[in-house]
Parts: sequence; structure tokens; C-alpha cells
Amino acid sequence: MDLQVSNQIGRIEWNIDDIRKNVTEYISKFSGLVVTEDNLKDMEKTQKVLATIRRQVDKFRKTTKAEYEKPLKVFEMEIKSIQDIIADAEIPLSDQLKKYELERVNAERVRLNETAKEIAISIGLRDEYFFYFSVLAEWTNRTAKKGAVAKEMQERLEQILQQQNLEDRQKEMDALRQQQIEMLCQTTSDLFGLNTPITAQDCAYATKHCELKDLPQAVKTVAQKRADVEQRMMETVAPVIAPVTPEPPKKVNDAPPAQRIFDVTISIKNLPESRLSYLKEQLRDIRYEIVESEVK
Repeated sequence: MDLQVSNQIGRIEWNIDDIRKNVTEYISKFSGLVVTEDNLKDMEKTQKVLATIRRQVDKFRKTTKAEYEKPLKVFEMEIKSIQDIIADAEIPLSDQLKKYELERVNAERVRLNETAKEIAISIGLRDEYFFYFSVLAEWTNRTAKKGAVAKEMQERLEQILQQQNLEDRQKEMDALRQQQIEMLCQTTSDLFGLNTPITAQDCAYATKHCELKDLPQAVKTVAQKRADVEQRMMETVAPVIAPVTPEPPKKVNDAPPAQRIFDVTISIKNLPESRLSYLKEQLRDIRYEIVESEVK
């Protein structure tokens, strides 16, 4: 379409040259005036004259502008009517195109995600780590090159695979560390002859930030504390035998008082030889039998 204005004015034509000449000549006599106490009232009158001229010119501007804006407003309304005709056809088509593009993007996103899933399976990426993968918006653009998109997807999945492998190795190291701690707990408990062996959970705080080389000492410290506690308990509960005092002389005709006899069995497991002598000393006036069992 060849849009054109049939009557182009270009500018508002008015008698600017005559007005400029007359105003310049009239105003020239007021230039360079100096306000003094003697001419104060005259200067105030002069200022009011100049203000009147200024307001007259501004009123002319506003009136002329309003007249010229009338056809412009009509022109804008005419343009709007043409735009409405176009919009009646354009808007439904635009809505359809947006819907079509949305469906195309969603379908492309599904296709790319399925392709990524196949790549993930081929490289050994597990589902819990594939969760961190997402299709980028620029990959679904119609201008996106399939080869470049496939390459970027491969690189992204391999980065996630590296993270998976790192975490797997860390889990293996943690499991080996836990096994080592459990073995240390068992051997150290046997070494100290603990009645209640220490466990990895007992040593969790002591071994949490330890390096591998420091684990034996950390476990040994926990075992030593447990041994000290058991030693104090043994000293508390070990029977204390009172000294034997001679019985008073019996009368010839007195019958001996009836006595009650008890069989008592005390079983102490995992008693180290260093403590056995202490127990024998405490039980020196009591008949007892020591049964030695094999260490399992």
C-alpha cells in the first residue's frame, strides 16, 4: 500500500516575519533598563506590558495548536478503524500460531528428553541422577541445529555422570571406613577384655573427623574409657569377705544350730588375666571353680 497525505502542509504558515520585526522594534526600547528607587513604579508598569505581550503570543500558540490538532485526532481515529479491521483477522491467526508453537515446543522437549534418557542408559547414568538433567529452552528453537543440540546434551549428561561416579566412590570409601572402624572396635574390645564390646556407634564422635591413620588410636581411646568404667564397676560389686572370727566354745550338751547351705554360681565373661588375680584375692576364703572358655 502507498500511504500518503494528500494535502501536506509541512509547516504552519503565519506572519512570523512581520510579527518578529514589530516585536523586536517595540521591545528594543525596554532593553538595558535599570531599576532604581526613582523609576520603580515605571519599571513595574513596563514589566506588566511585557507580560501582556507574552501572554498574547502564548494564547495565539495554544489556539492555533488546538485548531491544527483537530484534523490530527480525526486522522488517528481513521487509522484506528483500519487497524481494527486488520486485528480482526490477525489476532485469531496469532493465537493459533502461539498455540501451535507451544505444542511444537512441548513435543520437542519430550523428544529431547527421551533421547537424553537413551543416552543416560547407554553411559550408565542412574535415574536418581538423571533427575538433575533438564532440556534447555534454546534446544527447542526451530533454528537450533540438531547436531549441536545432541552434542550439548551428551556433554551435560557426562558432567552429571562424573558427579555420580564421584559420589559413588565417596560412598565406597565411607563404607570401607565404616568396616575398618567396626573391625577396630572388635579387636580393641578383645584386647582390653571388655565385658561389653564397643561398637562403631560408640566411636562415631571420636572417629568422625579422623584420618585413616588416626582411627586405631581414636578407637583405643574409647575402649580405654570403657575399660576404666568396667574396672570401677568390678571394684564396686566384688564381694568383700569379712575376717573369720573363732566360734565361741560349745557346751557339751548343746546341739549344733541348723545351717542353710546355698550353691552360688558367678559367671564373668571375657575377664582378662590381669584382673583374674584381683578376683582370686577377693575370693580367697571361698571355694570356687574357674572354667576357662575358648575365645571366639
